[in-house]
Amino acid sequence: MNIRGCIELRCLPERISELIRLRGLDIRECWSISHLQRGIGELVSLERLRMPWSIPLDFEEDANAQRKYACLKDLQSLRRLRVLEVQIKSPVKEGVMGNWSKMRNLWLNFEDANQTCLPQDMQAMKDLESFRVNGCDVERLPSWVSEFQKLAYLELFDCQQLKELPAELPCLRELWIDKCHKLEELELEMGFPKLQELTLWFLKSLKCVKVSPLSMLKSVHVVSCEKLKTLLGGWDKLQCLEEIKGHGDWWDSIQWEDPNMKTSLESKWRSI
Repeated sequence: MNIRGCIELRCLPERISELIRLRGLDIRECWSISHLQRGIGELVSLERLRMPWSIPLDFEEDANAQRKYACLKDLQSLRRLRVLEVQIKSPVKEGVMGNWSKMRNLWLNFEDANQTCLPQDMQAMKDLESFRVNGCDVERLPSWVSEFQKLAYLELFDCQQLKELPAELPCLRELWIDKCHKLEELELEMGFPKLQELTLWFLKSLKCVKVSPLSMLKSVHVVSCEKLKTLLGGWDKLQCLEEIKGHGDWWDSIQWEDPNMKTSLESKWRSI
């Protein structure tokens, strides 16, 4: 069921819980819907649920209020979920993520939730392929993220306390980091053997990016990273590199280890 963009719709049908064979529900950009019915947890065949910005959920119900609306814990019965995009407005604890062992594509928006860690039971998501996280105040991603052997896409947005990534993400092909203002160094060496696309946006503290000359990097996109003056490692030896995109003033400000490195990369440079 795709009702994306139905901005006048104020609520879902009361009897939506009867659609027990429903596999997909897309309610993105339904700005007038403020709550989700409790019956959502009865859609046990649901594989895809998308609502990352439109309907923020508490992690669990308010014990002092009469239960009328769904919370994140109501979704723990949806064990077939493969795609979930959701906004959460209170800190997530243990006891939900472990039920989603079939998850492939996960987008957790913690905007205003004061989330300081990723729930430990996320480790059950062994087949996770794409992970997007917004607004999580974690200083470093837990080491068990490296155990996601199929994780190909990782996006970190507005994680204000983030200082480092795991030492290795062996299957990662695309990395997007945006508005993570405490990140100062990025080391993408032997632990990222399949990384092809790197996007760095609005990282006001980032000073250095280091890569391995054996990296498979094809595309690098840098925007508003004013302190990024150093590119270490074998950038000029990257055999797969096709383009480095960014603003001309950033490119001119880089302090090269070897002047020949800039010369060898000029043909890859694309000003935006």
